[in-house]
Amino acid sequence: MNEGLMAIFFLLVGPEIEREIYIGELSNLKNALLPVLAAIGSMAILTLFYYLFNVCFLRSIRTNKVEE
Repeated sequence: MNEGLMAIFFLLVGPEIEREIYIGELSNLKNALLPVLAAIGSMAILTLFYYLFNVCFLRSIRTNKVEE
């Protein structure tokens, strides 16, 4: 169900984004710079969060053994 809704969403939003890039507000590099940097920054923050949780945190859990 959710996959179908996502497909419909991207089919509707995709042409609108393309229009903005070619003839709209995002056709100017100066205007497009902030949204592009925001997208890259959000991906970097999520990647850092994933790395810190799955690599660092889980590694520390595996190496700390309870001594009896």
